[in-house]
Amino acid sequence: MSTSGEVSLDRPLFLQILISRVIVDNRSTILFYSHQRICLDQLMIKLNYIITAFSDEVQNKVYQLLSGGKLIQHLMVNLFKGYEAAANKEFVSYIHLKKYEYNEGGSINMNKLMSHAKNQYM
Repeated sequence: MSTSGEVSLDRPLFLQILISRVIVDNRSTILFYSHQRICLDQLMIKLNYIITAFSDEVQNKVYQLLSGGKLIQHLMVNLFKGYEAAANKEFVSYIHLKKYEYNEGGSINMNKLMSHAKNQYM
């Protein structure tokens, strides 16, 4: 619908938008996102050590896995692995502190860790 209230009949555009929003859910897609989750250190390098882009991409991959009904095991281990691949030594030291806190039973989950990482990166 346009701003004037008219319905657009641009079917090719509608199809393009629809296709871009559809999530293909099959075993190969789940396998792909599962593999990507494990290789978070490589993802950090691929994204040029940009913490915010890394966090956003991880959240997208987690969403894709959850939408396929798959459980996410060892996410925190792989998330720490990804953050530890960052180029900034001060940031990595901060992540080591958070990892120690997590290993000691601290209440850190994926969202909290990503939030702490983004705040430290800014």
